[in-house]
Amino acid sequence: MLWKIFSEVTFRTIVLIILTPLWSLDACLASADSYIKRNYDTVHIGLTLLLNEDERSLTGEASLVIVPLDSGFNQCEFHAVEMDVEKVSLIPNGNIAYHADSSKIYIEFNEQYTPEDTLTLVVRYYTKPEKGVYFNIPTMQGENRPFQIYTHSEPTDARYWFPCYDAPDDKLTSEMKVTVNDGLSVVSNGSLVDVQRHVRDSLITYHWLQDKPHVNYLISFAAGDFHVVSDSYGDVPVNYHVYPDNYMNAEYCFGKTPEMMSLFSTLFGYPYPWCKYDQVLIRNYPARGMEHTSATTLTDAIMHDGRMHLDKNCDNLVAHELAHQWFGNLVTCENWPHIWLNEGFATYAEILFTQADQGDDAADYALYLQKNAYFRFEGDEFKQPIVYTYYTHPREMFSHVTYQKASLVLHMLRDMIGDATFFESLKRYLSQFAFQSVSTIDFIAIVEWVCSRELNWFFDQWLYKGGYPVLAVAHEYDETERSVVLDIVQKQEPLDQVYKLPLMVELVTADAHTRHLLNIDSRKQTIRLPAPANPLAVRIDPDHALLKTLEYKRDIEQLLFELRNDDHVAGRMEAIDSLQYQTGDTASVVRGLIHALHYDNFWAVRRKAAHALGHYKSESSKIALVKGCADGKSRVRRASVYALENFDDPGLFRLFREIAQSDSSYYVQSAALYAMTNLPDSLSFEMLEPFFSIKSGNGIVESAALSALGQLNDSRCLPIAYHFARNPDATFFQRYSALKIIEDNGHGDSETGDVLVRLLRTMENEKLLHKVIQILSNYRTEQVARALEKKLHDDISDATRRRLRYSLSQIESAPLKK
Repeated sequence: MLWKIFSEVTFRTIVLIILTPLWSLDACLASADSYIKRNYDTVHIGLTLLLNEDERSLTGEASLVIVPLDSGFNQCEFHAVEMDVEKVSLIPNGNIAYHADSSKIYIEFNEQYTPEDTLTLVVRYYTKPEKGVYFNIPTMQGENRPFQIYTHSEPTDARYWFPCYDAPDDKLTSEMKVTVNDGLSVVSNGSLVDVQRHVRDSLITYHWLQDKPHVNYLISFAAGDFHVVSDSYGDVPVNYHVYPDNYMNAEYCFGKTPEMMSLFSTLFGYPYPWCKYDQVLIRNYPARGMEHTSATTLTDAIMHDGRMHLDKNCDNLVAHELAHQWFGNLVTCENWPHIWLNEGFATYAEILFTQADQGDDAADYALYLQKNAYFRFEGDEFKQPIVYTYYTHPREMFSHVTYQKASLVLHMLRDMIGDATFFESLKRYLSQFAFQSVSTIDFIAIVEWVCSRELNWFFDQWLYKGGYPVLAVAHEYDETERSVVLDIVQKQEPLDQVYKLPLMVELVTADAHTRHLLNIDSRKQTIRLPAPANPLAVRIDPDHALLKTLEYKRDIEQLLFELRNDDHVAGRMEAIDSLQYQTGDTASVVRGLIHALHYDNFWAVRRKAAHALGHYKSESSKIALVKGCADGKSRVRRASVYALENFDDPGLFRLFREIAQSDSSYYVQSAALYAMTNLPDSLSFEMLEPFFSIKSGNGIVESAALSALGQLNDSRCLPIAYHFARNPDATFFQRYSALKIIEDNGHGDSETGDVLVRLLRTMENEKLLHKVIQILSNYRTEQVARALEKKLHDDISDATRRRLRYSLSQIESAPLKK
């Protein structure tokens, strides 16, 4: 199938294919205990699992249908970590010889087989999986926590709960029969075949079938007490598995899913590939989301109500995991150096949906955030290529490089070859390689074939080399020649890495905007552009398409012009950044920022202007920020409140109080409460008390109120602090703020020691436990000393043990009280 494409790509691409390292020799497989020589193709895997939540174990039977890849096939291996294997059978022959160690099962056949044979192996086993399968079991009476059992296998944790060839270059259909306690439901890949109740044992078995091939790390189940909110996309069932007590909020999180499915089916040129789409909420999920085929699993932290929806949504996460159903599930990277083919496309799909849903400004802002995230995490010394083989574990490949940078490279490719060619390339890529595993070369071949261009230079510098260009630009106007003279220097290291860049430059005059596409291909270049008049602005990369950093000095007048007139969100945001470093005419800067805060048409620019104004403590800044507190966008109001904190003006207390009591946004309310902590003389217990019964999303208002409460020397604080500190369902910040109040105000209260000792026994969060231990060091009683000594005998981390011993040493250094 590939040869038809290869015949139409350029000679240089074929050379690239020949010279590319053998990526299939996955770096993580270099260690002898994890490497398996793949001498078979897995056609199907059937899993029958009995889950035991008391033991946190499973008893399983794996039916593996395999086809030899070579003649003379007489042995094979499967990944299987710490499994007690009862027996291995070859159907219909019976038991066969095997050997199992801590990481694999080795099977010996009595005869040799060829690729014409299909073999069915059945492995019966028992395991207490360290990874792959997780148990959410409430451990305290009265805990309001969901009972759940669930899986997360990417990249190489499937081997911990079922025997398999645990690498992404083998695709197979899968079947799952999961038995759990009756009262739970089980969600898995594909279609629900059957549900069977075992009345005598109070058990229930769910039978799921995924009849289209996918890879092992996408096989999953999630068991729990779910409320199903039903939706659809055409004939495709779309279900949201949420908690019974918050099903009414499912629309805020998942309501745009069918719209996304329609958009991606159109843009990708390939219909949604699976029989249904489930999204399942899980407490303490190891990732924010995981794109299990047709059954995405998501952290329950994304759930929020209508008021929280004013400030946050989970559209990016939902779009990302949904896009994986095409990029990652339908077409999968064949091994981990090429994971960008999964994650880069899914991350860029977030931008595609943002553009369709909210418009160009919102998409431009999302790209701006992705660039900033990439630069924030990119190291100064080592800059990893997107396609990279020298890692020690596949987990290292899931980073800002394969997510944000890869997404930005796709955006540059789209900008360079145009929308029509870009999306035609995606269509052909998905159609050509549907239900297959691929490498980067396959994608490059498709793109070059579609656009009939040699793009080796582009992919080589952006995929196979690390880093990004650092451009230093200066310009001046030549009156005599009526031209703009640009000096462009590439400053990135190493010095021998020079980028080939199609760089757009826009000259802005009172009469026209003129664009020039420059070919930058050397360390230093001087370029002269015709300009009948001195431009009001010279914009470098005006569409902000390139992944780069730019050193470009402009005076206050030019930056203020950009802030008012640049039609790109990133341009206006960057103008604000540059203005804050300007000295001299700060009054003009303040006027420009005030204008942006009041009149810019995009909320993120107004928000950034508000933050910037907080650094200029003038009366005009304060008046503008007070007006900003009434902005139609809650995130601008919140920024205005935070900026006003810098003024330390008691006259603002009344405004903060009104905002805290009446704003529609939890986040703006909490910002006002935090602002009031800078003005503690005006706070009162009576004013703060109503905020503790709000029950805001993630407890953000209550946390802010607790922080403010801690500023008061009022004995009435302690019962409230005890309540939040003891509540296992309170958020981390609520409990930490409560502990801080107890630390500062609890010495004279007889109940404090008892509360802290109980928390010492029951606290599960390690950071909060460390805070409890630290506070207890100040309570030098026999009761506390005994409790700390007893805690030393629990199953605790070394860090916790060290803190216990230190607190005990503090207590023992002074006489103990009865």
